[in-house]
Amino acid sequence: MMSYSRWSNSKWYTYWEPCGTTQFKFPTQKLKNCQTFTIVDLPGTKITYGELYEKGIYKVLEEVRDVYLGEYITENEIFELKMYLIEFMIDVDNHFRWFTFFRYEWYYPIRNKIVWTFKKNF
Repeated sequence: MMSYSRWSNSKWYTYWEPCGTTQFKFPTQKLKNCQTFTIVDLPGTKITYGELYEKGIYKVLEEVRDVYLGEYITENEIFELKMYLIEFMIDVDNHFRWFTFFRYEWYYPIRNKIVWTFKKNF
């Protein structure tokens, strides 16, 4: 479970970094809140889902502007980062729904182990 965004004409390189392994765990709020959104372009900028939910997207965008105080950031670039933050939150919300979570964190790993074992033995 890792998604990322990078386009050739984009200023931002971002990705979703899971909080440890989520495989064979239950989709708790604590596990959901520790999922991390990383902005590689900003040194050491990692925002967890819980922090993003508490602070709000606009507060995080203000912090990004403060870091880039010396450089010029266009409104389009801020808007693009805002869309990445929104998509991250939507992706985490979707992933931590019971059905989706169990399909990707329980069913597929077990199914793949069975298939790999079968292919290896036959």
